[in-house]
Parts: sequence; structure tokens; C-alpha cells
Amino acid sequence: MKKNKRIIDIILIVLYTLIIVLLSGTPFTTIYTSIGYLILPFGFLAFLILFFLSGTFKITKNNIFFVLLLVMVCFTMTINLEFLNFFHIKLFMTICFSYYLCKKYSRTHVSKFIVDFMFWITLISLPLYFINNYLFPLSFFPVFTNINDVSYGVGIVFNYLIQYPERNCAIFWEPGIFASYISIALILLILSNEKKNRKFKYLVFFLGLISAHSSAGYVLGVMCLLLMLYKNLDDKLSFKTVFAIIFSIAVIVILISYEEILRITGLINNPYIEKLLIDNVLTSSRFEALAANFVVFLKNPLFGAGINEVNEKLVLCGDMATSTYLMSIYGILGILFTFILFYGIFTQKKINICSKIIVSFIMICIVNKE
Repeated sequence: MKKNKRIIDIILIVLYTLIIVLLSGTPFTTIYTSIGYLILPFGFLAFLILFFLSGTFKITKNNIFFVLLLVMVCFTMTINLEFLNFFHIKLFMTICFSYYLCKKYSRTHVSKFIVDFMFWITLISLPLYFINNYLFPLSFFPVFTNINDVSYGVGIVFNYLIQYPERNCAIFWEPGIFASYISIALILLILSNEKKNRKFKYLVFFLGLISAHSSAGYVLGVMCLLLMLYKNLDDKLSFKTVFAIIFSIAVIVILISYEEILRITGLINNPYIEKLLIDNVLTSSRFEALAANFVVFLKNPLFGAGINEVNEKLVLCGDMATSTYLMSIYGILGILFTFILFYGIFTQKKINICSKIIVSFIMICIVNKE
């Protein structure tokens, strides 16, 4: 009986992993858009289990947040008569499926799974990335073009952009997403007690960040380094504390005068680092999305404008800043997404306040750049 249960558990983990990976930024979702419908049966099954098949649905803090997110979707969908819009249905099912997995598996198991999965994905990608760019092109990979007219050399666990092969995508459809997932894995690794191969994993993750050539990824990498320094700081004036203070001051100085430093070092000619210049940041589509979405939210603060109106008004930049995008669609309840993120971070008891601030900065950057 125990053996059969273990086999079933392994099959479910493999199945869940495939679904999560397929729906979490692989190029296949932009090549075969119908893959997005996979969330429907799994989300519906999770909904049934959570509300009807797992006993009494107790009133707990996490359950309240979960229900409020579902109310957020249903309320705006009803007010704006958008019952058949796939965006709402997909988000509803994604919330159900995600919450089900969080209840089924412990935080420790989920964290370890993310770290290990990203470690192997990054480790596999690095030699293939090196071969493709410095030895011989992997031209034998089948080429697929997605709905945005972007072509990929697809190797399943390693995909590369035909136009920008120097940017490592690993299994994902875009280098920035790869950098984001590495950053999340780094946070979880830094804050964990894992000791096995820890330094090697750090090396692999930072090499992965560098190979992605993502301007945001560079910033996230620096913040992860700060997190490593601040994780175990105490009130004593130890060498580690002094070093962390000096490193922090250096980072602040660099941030204040980084444009001049880029000019002096010649890094300003790097097209990916050039994106970090203030003028370029302020005129980027992501920054414009933050402001544009917020304007729509202010006009419809209670119920939101709904997905159809938002997409019509913000066709070029709307969904590039998740926090304000959800606020513009769902109104005041759309703030829940960002609030729950901060609440989850700042209620962790084993993390010091400096680490919480750094993690919050990293996560808010990630959710508002994808």
C-alpha cells in the first residue's frame, strides 16, 4: 500500500511539474497558445478539492486571502459582464491550482524543489549556451516561431533566440524570465539551511544571471549579493557586519553615480546595461505601464475597468507591470496581489528586517517586470 502511494505521489509530482513548467514562461505557450487551457482541468479539480472534498473549509488567514482573490476575479468579471473572458477564468483557475499545491506540500519542500529545479535547468543550459556561442551554432535544433514573430532554436530543456543567441533563455521564452526565476531560487537558497553543494549552486546561479544578459537581472544579482551579506547579521560589530556596511555604502555610491561609472568604464556601450540609464528607464514600456495602469485605476478605483477596457486603452504596455495592471482591472481588490506578497515576506519570523526589505525589493521588481 505504501509503495503504491509513493508511486502515485511521484507520478503526481511529475505531472504537476510538467504543468507548472509549461505554463510558467516556456516558449511553447507563445508557439502553441492552446497550451494555456491546460490550467482549466487542474484548476477546476483543485477548486473542488479545496471547497468540497477536503473536509470543512476553515476560516484561517491564508484561506481568507485565497477567497478574497477569488472574489476579486468574480466580482469584476460580473460587474463588467466579462464571464467568458479567458483572462479571468485562467486567473481564477491558476489561483486555485497554486493554493492547492501550497496546501498539499510544505514550504520547505516547495522551496527545495524550486532551488533544485532551477539549479539543474541552469546547469544544463550553461554548457549548451557556451557551445552555441563559442564553439559551433546548434543549428540542428528545430526552429519555431511564436505569435510575436520571435524565432527559437528549440531543444526542450534549452532554447535559444535565433536573433539574440548571446542571451541565455534556458528552458524559458525570454532571458528576463530566466533571470527572474534564478533570482527567486537564489533568495530561497540564501534563506535556507541547505549546506550540500551550496557554493556550487551559487556559482551556477550567478553564471546563469550573467549569461542571460538581462539588465534587470544584473540589478537583481547585486541585490541577491546584498541579501547574502545581510542574512545573518546581528547587533554585534563583527567583521561580517563591518564588511556588509562597507559593501552597502559602495553599492549606494555606485547607484548614485552609476551613469558616470558606466561612461568611464565603457560599459555604457553595452546595449543591455544601457537600459539601466535613468532616461531609458523612465521611457521604458515597463515604467510607462506602471503610470498608465495607475491612471486607469484612479478612474475606476472600486470595481476596476475590466480586462477588455484595460487592453483597449493600454494595448502596448498594459500587462508589463503586474501590480498596477491588476489594480486597473480589478480596482481596490487588485491591491491584494501586492499586499499578500509583502505580508508574506514581513511576517517571516526567522528573517531580519534588512533581509525582508531586500527580498521585498527583489520580488516587487520581478512581478512588475514580467
